[in-house]
Amino acid sequence: MSQLSSTKSVNITSLAGQLQLSTATVSKALRYEKGVNKDTAERVRDLAQRLGYKPNIFAQGLKKQKSKFIGFLLTTELTNSWYAELVSWVEVKLRERDYALMLGVANRDEKREVEYLDMFESSFLSGIIAGPLFAYRDLAPFENIMRSDSPLVTFACVEDIPISHVKIDHIASIRKVVRYFVECGHKRIGYFCCTKRELRSSGVTRKAGFDEALIEEGLPFIGKDIIICDWSDLTYAGGFRIMSELIEERGKDLPTAFFCHCDEVALGALDACRATGVLVPDDISFIGYDGIARTANSLPALTTVGGMMEQLADKLAELLFEGIEGKLDKVKSVAVEPQLIIRDSVAKI
Repeated sequence: MSQLSSTKSVNITSLAGQLQLSTATVSKALRYEKGVNKDTAERVRDLAQRLGYKPNIFAQGLKKQKSKFIGFLLTTELTNSWYAELVSWVEVKLRERDYALMLGVANRDEKREVEYLDMFESSFLSGIIAGPLFAYRDLAPFENIMRSDSPLVTFACVEDIPISHVKIDHIASIRKVVRYFVECGHKRIGYFCCTKRELRSSGVTRKAGFDEALIEEGLPFIGKDIIICDWSDLTYAGGFRIMSELIEERGKDLPTAFFCHCDEVALGALDACRATGVLVPDDISFIGYDGIARTANSLPALTTVGGMMEQLADKLAELLFEGIEGKLDKVKSVAVEPQLIIRDSVAKI
């Protein structure tokens, strides 16, 4: 029997020709399906292994009108550690179900979101995960996919939207933050790097949770202690710059404790304090939000709201596969509640 040329693509048709079998028999043998003689199946798989055969999952998808791929549309930047870690967790959860992930990163560009969604749908993917989608105004690029039969789930919603989604219970999470600060003796608590979008939103945001928690604890609301920033400032560099400017402008007229919108700005703020001689936690205490891996190794180790990453990935996968299996007959909303991870960045006073 002659060998296939090393430059020629190895596919089911070429394997069938080499073995003088039907393509249906070869396909069944490679899939370990019933109806193929044991010796024949072994011959097929042996030749496939020797010639380096790899299944064309996209061709399979065209025939079945679906594939073993799930599209993941990240509407923001992958450079954000939290989203990068979430993508990794989702990939793990899909692998557990023998599915693979196809990632599209839109960098907050609606045109790119539409392009990725069109590509996902034309590739016969089995379903789509997308986010963050915070509110109704973020849904414009999803109009076509919402009218299709493609299973779609989203995450990071702070408003109820007409797509099945997994959200984080910010109210309960930040209640834990403020209560812990109060238990440690803090009475003047600020919000570091609250985005302008958070202020405008009517949804269940981190800022809404912060305001409710202050009221519940009977603490004063001090406007100047709500440090406003742009979305683009939610980075390590943004946190470092804004905290450095705050210390220079206000000296010691600062809260004894700050809740930080995310871990990235919290880590930047910690280093800004160290660079300007402000002691953490003796002078200012900090609690972050997201639970990214780097917080465990900061100086001091950052107390943060975390533990939601695997939960979120798990619930996204569960919800998506309910849709794929036809078990999701209405819009469904699922919430995960993070935990407070106590470390070394909060002082007792």
